Amino acid sequence: MSRLSLWFLSAYTVYVFLLPGAIFTAVYNNYAVHDRTYVVDGSQFNPLKLTIGVNPASTTHDSNQSNLSNLVVYVTGQRPNPPPSPDTVSFIAQFHHDGNTTYFIPPDLPTGQHAQVLDTRRHDLELPVALAGTSFTTPGAVVSGRIYIAQNGLPFSLGPGHLIIPPDPNNPGSPAYKNRNGFIEFTHTGDDVIVNLSFVDMVSLALGFNLTFYDGDEQTTRSVPGLKPGGLGHVCDGLALLGGFWSNLCVRDERQNPLHVISPNLYHDLYSADVDVRTYYDDYINQVWDKYMANPLKLNLQGFTEPSSATSNNLIITCQVDCTDMLLHCDHDAGIFMKPTTADIWGCASGPFANPGGTVWTRERVVPILCAAFVRSTIHLDGTQPSDIPLSQFYRHNVTHHYARLVHENLIEDMGYAFSYDDVTPNANVNSAGLVSGQKPTNLDIFINI
Repeated sequence: MSRLSLWFLSAYTVYVFLLPGAIFTAVYNNYAVHDRTYVVDGSQFNPLKLTIGVNPASTTHDSNQSNLSNLVVYVTGQRPNPPPSPDTVSFIAQFHHDGNTTYFIPPDLPTGQHAQVLDTRRHDLELPVALAGTSFTTPGAVVSGRIYIAQNGLPFSLGPGHLIIPPDPNNPGSPAYKNRNGFIEFTHTGDDVIVNLSFVDMVSLALGFNLTFYDGDEQTTRSVPGLKPGGLGHVCDGLALLGGFWSNLCVRDERQNPLHVISPNLYHDLYSADVDVRTYYDDYINQVWDKYMANPLKLNLQGFTEPSSATSNNLIITCQVDCTDMLLHCDHDAGIFMKPTTADIWGCASGPFANPGGTVWTRERVVPILCAAFVRSTIHLDGTQPSDIPLSQFYRHNVTHHYARLVHENLIEDMGYAFSYDDVTPNANVNSAGLVSGQKPTNLDIFINI
């Protein structure tokens, strides 16, 4: 999600329901800054509707999720600030009895002070999902937002710098570890909205969404149907067949019902002493490096060109491993890349895949393409990455990201982030990441496939 410096934006109202046909509606309003909240003065924009409920298109039944009860919703994100304040500040939505919400921005803790548990019930920061439906008004513009849906609630904490620390359901020491939960990511500023379904960290609740917006004068609905009913169990079953550390990714309750599946990246962080997860890609990495000592690696930037240029073309980057320093050298100022480790591939954010701000634009584009090709085990294939590699070749190598493979096999229409660069695709007609954007949105319907 991008960071924005705009601050005079909008608010909207949301109704949350668990039954089919129920909706949560959002109405955009102007606001003014007052006592750390935005005071709305009336609707002046199109309504935005958000829904939580049973997907009526579901034809199968997941007994593990059909008995869900005690569901609650949280809305978190970054609130844009008026200058000269910092660009954004963390918030969690505070619900009021009249249906309004405000940005709850905690006091700043002194530097060095330990994080404090946030009492979400005392401060009305969680909203029960009642069978008859519940409504609330979101507090205003949201950058890098999340709509959490959880069974039995989630623990949030406070840190220095007004920081709201999200729960870590993948930490065995967290109360959220034994909860079923999930989230939808979104950024909503003015007329623009970006929404995506993320399984980068874990798989749990089978969430999906529909986004309806105006494309010119035409109303358009784009759907990311989400995880199949029973998909969580199928992912666990597939991992169990693989054995080794893969079978350890599935977290179950005392009755052996699956609660969630954690990603290999998080498992590696928790159990880095596990040699299998730490060295999993090593032989494959060596094979790739050997190939590109003798052959050039071609990378297609797919329409991205120099930001100052008014034209767009498919710039091809050529790279090759230099046998003297064993580094991958790329032209067009994309730079030099060291050989990645397995840990670098799991996270796509370290070693050669670190992508700090201010990096040369060609390198910024090369990093996602390189890491996606390693994750999907396609980088050893002949052809230009990623434009010459069809989806049918993803995850075909025996050494591959089986978590991402199984997640995609259990996604309706194969859309949803299973790793951080899942939006790298052969062409613009493929949406494997399940990211949808639009202007003047009218409906965002969030549902659970059961």
